[in-house]
Parts: sequence; C-alpha cells; structure tokens
Amino acid sequence: MYEDYKRGNASGCRAMKRDCETGSEIMKHVKEFATESLDIYATDRELSSDSLEKSGYIKQVLEENKIAYRTENTPYKDENIIVPFKGKSNDELIICCHHDRMPATPGADDPYSATAVLLELAKELKKWQYTKPRKFRKNIKLISFGAEENVSLLSKRTGCLGSAYYAKNNDLSDVEYVVFLDILGREKQLATVVKDGFGENSSELNALLSEAGEEVGVNIGKTNIPQSYGDYINFKQSAKTAWLTRMDQGNYTWKIYHSEKDKADTINPSYLEEAKRVMVEFIERYLDD
Repeated sequence: MYEDYKRGNASGCRAMKRDCETGSEIMKHVKEFATESLDIYATDRELSSDSLEKSGYIKQVLEENKIAYRTENTPYKDENIIVPFKGKSNDELIICCHHDRMPATPGADDPYSATAVLLELAKELKKWQYTKPRKFRKNIKLISFGAEENVSLLSKRTGCLGSAYYAKNNDLSDVEYVVFLDILGREKQLATVVKDGFGENSSELNALLSEAGEEVGVNIGKTNIPQSYGDYINFKQSAKTAWLTRMDQGNYTWKIYHSEKDKADTINPSYLEEAKRVMVEFIERYLDD
C-alpha cells in the first residue's frame, strides 16, 4: 500500500481510498513541519525559535479551519497549544503530542508524525460540533506541548518541560485519561507502552485503546520501552495514562531515532491515517460511555 501511494498507483489507492486521501492531508503537515536539521550544537535560542515556528504553523492550520485554541507561554522560550472541545460534564480526556524536535534531526517521525495526526483530529472534532453536537457529553482537550525535547547539557535540564508546566498550572482534578501520541510513522505494529522509564501505564486505558483499534480493524500490540518517556509522565499522578506509538525495542526506528535520517520521505502515510482512525474511534467511545 505504501509503495502504491508513493508511486501514485491508482488501484492501490482505491483499495484504501480514505487512507490515501486523509494520509495525504496528514503528510502535508509532516512535510511542512520537517526541516533541514540544525547543527547538533544548536543553542537553546535556536531550538526555541524553531519550535515557535512549528507552533505557528499549528495555529495557522487551526485558524484556517476556524478551530478555537489558546496558547500557554512557558518559561522555556516555548508555548503549549490547547484545543478545547467543551462537553456537558466535567469529565475530561487529554490527547497530546509535542512540536519541538531534537537538534540534528528534521523530526518527521519524532515528533511531527503525531503532531500531524493531532491536527487532523482537531479538524474531525470541529466537524462533529456541527454534525454530532450531542456527542460532546464530556470535555476533550487536544494539546501540543513545547519543550518536550528540552534537554540542555549546560543546565542539565531534563525534558517534558512544557507538559510539566501545564500540569502544575492547570486544574487536573477532572482529567480521566491522558493519551500521548508520538513516533507513529514507520513501524508496522501500532502499540501501547505497557511499561516505561516511570513504571506501569494504565492497563485499563491500554485495553480501551486496543478495543477501539479492533473496532476499526487495527491490531494494537503492547511494548515495553523502559528507558523512554514522554509528556504523559507529568499526568501519571492525576489520571490514567497511555502512550500510543510504533516504537519498539531493537527495531528500525531506533536506528534513525533523533538522527538526520528522520525525514518525511521515510514516513508511511497510511500508518498515520491508521493511528487517526483508532483515535477517532476511541474518542467516540469515550464520549458515548
């Protein structure tokens, strides 16, 4: 299917027409985001400037589609972008990603495969406000965090700073679930991370994501990545958390992870559409529960 897409094979695309069309939209975002790599010794200022440029593109797409959002400036020369969809109850689901990248990498898969999927989810939920307004029984927040990769050798900062700032400065008492999206564009197996560098993720939430995948014909596996973490870690004390990814131990993705090889032409568009379909089904189930 991916090769058909790349060659423009009409019969291959017809077999999965929706995936090709929506995948093409998602890939437009990935190509817009992914840039020539910065020098590995890029300064914090250069990285922050690049991240703000990416958040500017996110805001541009949201504004073009008349999707309401707010920005949250952080102390890390970056910003969080919050897209709220108001529900009737106080219960809340957060789906998040990040829009900053490591130096020396274009960042097509990490993070922009997920950032692109989040933008398409925002467009889908915007449609629901007109076609399915009664669905919004609960609150949905789509958030793109800045400063996830904000690791400085000089100041010895760790990452996930934008989400830490959000968690500290916003009321999380009604947040039930937090789903983190990252690294969705290369490996065939979509999976939830059962165990990460901060312990176990929610078995209940992982099961709900797997059920949503089954409903749309996508098998969601399980993986352990004990040395890794993402923005969801800052919500582990207040909500059930999950990380949906195509990253696994020892696979091809690790060979180009955070490297100059992480380019848009290595991303499989149908994999991004697949992740979007799973999340749309999961959101629908959450709202209907």
